[in-house]
Amino acid sequence: MTRLRTFSHGGIAILQRTHFESSAVQNAFLPIHALVMLKERESASDPVLLVSEGQEVREGQLLARQSGHGSANVHAPIPGLIHKVTRVRSPAGFMSDAIVLSLHGSFSIAGKKPERYLWRSLNKHDILYILLEKGIVRTTTGESVYELLNTAGNGSACIVNCLDTDPYSHCEEEVLYRNMHAILDGCLIIQKVTGAEKIIFAIPSDMNTDRIDLLKSIAAEVKLPVIVEKFIRKYPQDFPGRLKQSLSSKNSKLKSAIILEPTTLSALHDAVTGNKAQIEQYVYLGGGALKKSSILKARIGTSIGDLLEECGGFVGTPYSLVINSPYNGNAVADPDTPISKTTKAILALTRSEVKPSLTRSCIRCGDCIKICPEQLNPYLMNKLISNAMMEEVFKAGIDRCTLCGSCSYICPSHIALGVNFKNAKTTRKNHE
Repeated sequence: MTRLRTFSHGGIAILQRTHFESSAVQNAFLPIHALVMLKERESASDPVLLVSEGQEVREGQLLARQSGHGSANVHAPIPGLIHKVTRVRSPAGFMSDAIVLSLHGSFSIAGKKPERYLWRSLNKHDILYILLEKGIVRTTTGESVYELLNTAGNGSACIVNCLDTDPYSHCEEEVLYRNMHAILDGCLIIQKVTGAEKIIFAIPSDMNTDRIDLLKSIAAEVKLPVIVEKFIRKYPQDFPGRLKQSLSSKNSKLKSAIILEPTTLSALHDAVTGNKAQIEQYVYLGGGALKKSSILKARIGTSIGDLLEECGGFVGTPYSLVINSPYNGNAVADPDTPISKTTKAILALTRSEVKPSLTRSCIRCGDCIKICPEQLNPYLMNKLISNAMMEEVFKAGIDRCTLCGSCSYICPSHIALGVNFKNAKTTRKNHE
């Protein structure tokens, strides 16, 4: 009997809210205007801008160069003219420099047969340089893959995170299935760079057995020893800490691991084997207010409104548009908001899906304590924040909070606990 893995405390059981139908991933229409943000993470250094307004750029041309910890190179997703260099607020709330690029000129990548490079002749440092130059980032966090691999301990396990722990998306599982050869090639590249002794595929327990058999078959063909582990579909199982905990046992603890998703490995593969910068992103579009759910491969900088239109538009007025997770994602009001390298999903949610309600006083039910995967006390931390007792909040362990939003989801009083914790951590960081 196959063991189903999960973490030990808290979390949310996932119930599929809308039907997901497996189908080929389509390329989205190219945007007429692309708004390209230069930062993926608030903590990242600002990249150095290399272009100016009015300049014509080629598809894939370097627009901004990374300049320190957390930043990554930024490339032109389309050929065109630099219409404006501006500053915008990201969906996550931080400010970033951005480039407005208007479509113009001929394509050098789109519609062309991809180049193929014999990457096996490259050494570790060559591969790392390519990942740095092509601006490859982890699609869930925006972390530079170059930095992740460059600092990884020799022999670190590589975990391929195929888990979609929300009630809508199956994007990672679908990308794995549609690009299985490329994903496994990406694992071989990781192995060459880090000397990874274990390649572990973390898959949902309800994944089709034919797909699992195909994965094992192709892995055997390329002589890649993989371990397939099934996980209960539970939020936030895909968070690094929870994955490591679930894969550890009393006798064997997983200490050092590189965790990457199929979408990230696909971008890594295209960079190393095809000399292609990260100018596209796989995006799941769904929710009860959308006519048809789809997974689109879209150019960075495309507006979410354009992608929603490609899925047939709305069947009614959406109550909320959410980027990424319905548990801890960011609500946006402007359909002109662009996608970035970390946009994994766009959800058009109905009122019944959001279940809006007025915030009430805490009833001290303890549900937030029971559900917290980090075994923290959200009730206590929120009370300390309300009383401006910030030193005590950090003594209570708020630094260990991953901002997964489970406590906010379960709270019967609809208190925005996750938002309060995020603000407290940001305030502390700004004062340091």
